[in-house]
Amino acid sequence: LAGKIEQRLEKSVCHIPLRMKGRHDRCVGFEDFKAKVLSSFCHYKGHIFIMAAGIVVRIIAPLIKDKMADPAVVVLDEKGNYCISLISGHLGGANELARAIARIVGAAPVITTATDANDLPSIDLIAKELDLAIENRGAIKIVNMAFLDREKIEAFDPYRLLKDSLPAAAGRQPPASNQPAIYVSDEIRKLPPECLVLRPRILVAGIGCNRGAGKEEIRDFLYNVFQKHGLSVKSLCRLATIDIKKDEAGLIELAEELGLPVMFYSSEELKSVK
Repeated sequence: LAGKIEQRLEKSVCHIPLRMKGRHDRCVGFEDFKAKVLSSFCHYKGHIFIMAAGIVVRIIAPLIKDKMADPAVVVLDEKGNYCISLISGHLGGANELARAIARIVGAAPVITTATDANDLPSIDLIAKELDLAIENRGAIKIVNMAFLDREKIEAFDPYRLLKDSLPAAAGRQPPASNQPAIYVSDEIRKLPPECLVLRPRILVAGIGCNRGAGKEEIRDFLYNVFQKHGLSVKSLCRLATIDIKKDEAGLIELAEELGLPVMFYSSEELKSVK
């Protein structure tokens, strides 16, 4: 069953007990199951366990930290009857992974997240699909509960990024009431706690610096500029600079810290911009 999944699922690795290794050369063997999980849990985007769900719960319990960062965990019974999305259903992609595995082995996908069970949208999944950074994750529950209760959700979406997912979300003014709301913008505003703030990654920071400038100095300057202009750093999608800065350690280190790519341009390219 694991071999069938490994062959059909791109970039997957099959891990099996060493005693079974001789029959499955393509798989990675392990001696101690618990030790294997503890050492590799954070190294993969997702895990598919073929065993009882109770065993999985007990093994991964101390490893679960945050639904914004935990990998997807899917559990499949050894007969391939049921494929259960256990944790990180939305942001981690476990629901999607469970459905994909179910299609491969002919299992029934078991999805228990409330919005999916009621065929309703989930704002955290929408944000993930649209690559919108979630600023205040506590408001995710408020918005999703509003979906479940069929409440009206006020929204500010000037770029119409939600138009295909939430056609009604098109407010022209930032939400001001203490009702479930969504705010999609790179601009920093004072908003009620019930308002979910989503940051579109639409800003590029062009950065020049003296030779040898440290990461901290560049970072502080960048944050100060964004604060001065009321813009969120979470809306950055990349940094940019001239190509003679390709070996500028401070700039490269800052990009790595922020998880952003750096675009390098020649002086001729920069001079061609009016």
